Amino acid sequence: MKKFFPVLFAFVLASCSTVRQEGIASQTSQASKIEQQKKFNYKVHVTNAKTMNLMLPENMDGSVDRVYLFVGDFGNRSFIAPLYFTSDSQGMYISILNDLGTSLAELSFSETGVDFDSELLPGKMGKMKAEYIVSDIQAAFYNVDALKDHYRNSGLLFETHPAGNGEVRVVMDGKKVIMTITKDENIVCIKNFLRGYSYELTGAQDDD
Repeated sequence: MKKFFPVLFAFVLASCSTVRQEGIASQTSQASKIEQQKKFNYKVHVTNAKTMNLMLPENMDGSVDRVYLFVGDFGNRSFIAPLYFTSDSQGMYISILNDLGTSLAELSFSETGVDFDSELLPGKMGKMKAEYIVSDIQAAFYNVDALKDHYRNSGLLFETHPAGNGEVRVVMDGKKVIMTITKDENIVCIKNFLRGYSYELTGAQDDD
């Protein structure tokens, strides 16, 4: 019996040490992520007065690899084209195609930065900054809890509400609605009321 207690004490001490080390490692990892996010300096104006940094790719909710029909409305000009979109925890890639499958524009985003080749796109769409497109896509596809924290840090609200077979994501500045994202498994509709543009992505159906 006397031998049992020293062994038990040693076991408990080792267990506590392991838990403490895991806790420290977790805190260090979280601090590292926060520091990494601070250094990831790609800002957008969500409103005229409030800016927000882009989120790191690791906040992507799952992954997407799909062809969509893109329908955009930019003020008094509309644009329709096939679009290839892929996104995961490493980054995202978007290619807007013509009827022959040739790329009209390409956007890539990762921890190393943002790149957008859009010279062949018409009107306002060709002049949009890549960061704003990435920000919209993040609001539509990234993890909801991460989005809520991220927008809150910029003094904005990010809410989600069920809608049919999908959901509506809402960005608000106080009581003013800035943007809505309506999405289900096949359609994503993004409307920015402050900037006066919208676009819809309808997933291509696989042939049986």
